[in-house]
Amino acid sequence: MSSIRRALVYTTAERYVNLLTNFALVAGISRLLTPEQVGVSALGAMVVAFSETVRDIPTGYLVQQPRLRSGDVRAAYTAMLAISLLIAVGLVLGAGWIGSFYQGEHIHAYTYLIAASLLPGPFERPIMSLMRREMEFGRIAQINVATCLVNAATTLGLAAAGYGILSFGWGLLFGSLTTLALAMKNGRDWSWRNYWPSARGWRRVVAFGGFTSATALLGSLYEMLPVLVLSRTQPFHVVGLFNRATLVVQLPDRVLISGLAPVLFPAFAAEARANRPLAPQYVSAISYFTSLQFPAMALVAVLTEPIVRILLGPQWGEVVPIVRLMALASLMVIPTQVTYGVMVAAGAVRPMLLSTLINRPICAVITVIAAMNGLTWLALSLFVTIPINTIVVQIFVRRRIGFAWADLARVCIANLGLGLITCAAPLAMAAANGWDFSYASLSQLLVAIVGSAAGWVIGLKLTRNRLFRDIGDLGAMAWGRLVRYLDARRSAA
Repeated sequence: MSSIRRALVYTTAERYVNLLTNFALVAGISRLLTPEQVGVSALGAMVVAFSETVRDIPTGYLVQQPRLRSGDVRAAYTAMLAISLLIAVGLVLGAGWIGSFYQGEHIHAYTYLIAASLLPGPFERPIMSLMRREMEFGRIAQINVATCLVNAATTLGLAAAGYGILSFGWGLLFGSLTTLALAMKNGRDWSWRNYWPSARGWRRVVAFGGFTSATALLGSLYEMLPVLVLSRTQPFHVVGLFNRATLVVQLPDRVLISGLAPVLFPAFAAEARANRPLAPQYVSAISYFTSLQFPAMALVAVLTEPIVRILLGPQWGEVVPIVRLMALASLMVIPTQVTYGVMVAAGAVRPMLLSTLINRPICAVITVIAAMNGLTWLALSLFVTIPINTIVVQIFVRRRIGFAWADLARVCIANLGLGLITCAAPLAMAAANGWDFSYASLSQLLVAIVGSAAGWVIGLKLTRNRLFRDIGDLGAMAWGRLVRYLDARRSAA
């Protein structure tokens, strides 16, 4: 548990540094580029996410296996290299067609940069996977922070210099090269011998990664659907609005959930290797995640206007109702990071793929029809697709690890109540002002934020949430270290 707590500290610190960097990047880019340019960049980000999903097939294998055999790292590297080269060549050859299909400025050159940014991946991902296997999240945090800073500085600088969407491509490329350089420098198991292509053991890698990557691939295709449909049926600025609305709704995940998620899979895998039951850990993880996610999503729905105004700027006011609908719908989400992590750790890659094959086609049809009718319908469709996905996935998880429905319902209902208590202060302020949710003055916004924080802590206490005790333990530990440090300084003086 101590190693898991240290990992949580490292990853949480990393995410907060990266979050502040991304805040600066989003705020700057939203003011430097037009919604049309942001829409084009969203297509590129979609291509990158899809490509990384496909080419990261072997990384989970290196983390999950109880014993790594000789040549497993070389087999993983070889598979990633082949996939990356195939995707990069396909992007280069298809750059002209992509540019003419979407009829956007500099899209073909942007596609070349995306292809180049994929090439360092096969060399650094195996190293990073071995670090995750050994729970070396301190080193991983340093690498990821440096990559984020380089990416953001490059993108912002070039956008300010007038490079438009090409600034995103150069940011991706320089960020990938930074990750490669630092991974080679800090990886304990790094060796040139791991980078000689080898087909030995590829069947084990593909057999494991085939199901997990197919699941992730279907998920990526599903996430791409709204952008693909909007880009062909609506003006590009609508794609930009959807991209920024999604970004705002994902703030809680970026702020809170992403800092914990990288630890989950190695932690679940360690429990599985020790033959301990995963159901108690799974319900506990759901409790932790939803005690952060549900209040945060409720708060985004209430404070949408000031969040959009501060983060994106006044020119993005059109996204406010879309963000509010998407945030409310997201209150029905069970964090996919938890379900994915426990299913892979339990070796249930086939059931995970089957659950995806059941729910994604249904949700895809609903999403496509909604997207063809505009952003509002697309946001409303989430109230249907999210429950479908959540219910189907939980059925398959329960069949594998055997948690009790009552335990899951108890923590979710309690944390929905926690979200309501968290939003009590800003809701009361809005009601007192005639249901005005703008919080236009700085004093109003500060009172709403402080009141929400106080409401969350009170809610943790009222709902007897375990996180309340853990926060107290963390505070006591920090205070003890401060006292010891001050005592040592006085003794030295």
